[in-house]
This record gives sequence, C-alpha cells and structure tokens, in this order.
Amino acid sequence: MVGLLLAMGCGEIQEVTVDATTASATEGSTTSEGSAATEGSTATDGSTATDGSTLPVGSGTEPDQDDAGSTGDELPTGTATGDTSQPETTSICDLPSAEILPESIATFVLSEEVMERGPIVTLTTGIRLRHPRVEDLIVDVIGPDDSTVRLLDRPACSTPDVSAVFEDGAEEIGNDQCGFKTAISGTVGPLEPLANIATVQGEWTLVIENLSETEVGLLESWCVFVAAEGEG
Repeated sequence: MVGLLLAMGCGEIQEVTVDATTASATEGSTTSEGSAATEGSTATDGSTATDGSTLPVGSGTEPDQDDAGSTGDELPTGTATGDTSQPETTSICDLPSAEILPESIATFVLSEEVMERGPIVTLTTGIRLRHPRVEDLIVDVIGPDDSTVRLLDRPACSTPDVSAVFEDGAEEIGNDQCGFKTAISGTVGPLEPLANIATVQGEWTLVIENLSETEVGLLESWCVFVAAEGEG
C-alpha cells in the first residue's frame, strides 16, 4: 500500500492510501493500479502518465533539451540473461497524479519491499513532476533508514517541469540544469549523494515543497530503482 499525506498552507493534513506494485527486473516494469490526488486534481487510470508517456530510465543518455520529457523511454528492465552474477534491477513505482498546492508541502510514501538479492550496486530515483516554474520547488527523498537526500533546491530556472532520473555520479547536477521545454530531464545528479541511504528495505518518502504563491504542481510518477548483485 502507498500512503499519501498532503500538508496544506493552513496546517490541515489529508491522508490518502493508494496501491503500489513491486516489479522485478526480469518481469519488466510495472506501476501502481490505483491513483490518488488532492481535492480538485485529476487521476490517471494507473497505466500511463497523464500525457501518455513513461518515466525515462537512468541510461546515462540525456535527451535533447528541446525534446526533453517526450522520449517515451520505458522503465528499466535490468538483466534478463539469467546470469545471477550480474546486477539485477528492481523498481517500485507509483503514479499518484496528485496536485501540490501553492505554498504547501506534499508527502508521498512507497511502502512496498525492494527485492534486492545481494549488495547494492546502484540506487536511483526517477521523478515526473509538472510545475510552471521549477525555481519554486524543493524536492527531498527519505530512505527507510530516515536518511534525507536533497534532489532539488529552488533551481535557478524559470522553465517548467521535471522528468529525470537522479543518480550519483551523473555528469550534470539536476539543480544546475535549465532546459527550454523541460527544465530538468534525462539522468542527472542529486544535490546530495543517494549513497547516504544505507538501507533500501522499508518505507520510502518523497517530499515536495511548492513555494509558489499561485501555481499548482502535479506529481505524475516517481520510482525507486535498486540494482543489486546476484547471489550466485
């Protein structure tokens, strides 16, 4: 189950529970069948994002900035060769299609288990977030060990939207990116290392603060991807 808490400017907190689905690398990608949104928001049927596209994967190849956010890349499928000595990728995802109201903090929770098989090789998180100006956003991810990693902090960019996978060691920090059609896209680095999160099993939390006085944001999807070494 996925819980969703919305803290609005007046201090009122609304909690909504939605379903999430855990997907293994060999089965391909899956997303939640349920959706939840704050009052006044629209929800998807759980199969695709609202514009019909899927979240980009952490392939290390960044799309052209003018075409960012429309590449149609699918979620990672990991290793399908059956060689358990190679890293396998597991993902847990949610498509809440939930509004983030002006001057509010929205909290999204993934509580499905990440089925890693051995030592963690890479840990990444993907976000598809609509907002007219990304400069109004602060985005954190909190791991199961309560370690907080800041992904974005008021980027110096007045263009819209985030459609990116955050990965340690990426060539460009997401907070420094400023595309024309999509402000932040492709595979980018977080402001703080995701490696600071020592435990992947348990509850994952995404916290989005919308500092705008008038503009509404929309979280279309977010995922946690774990690549782990095989047991054999």
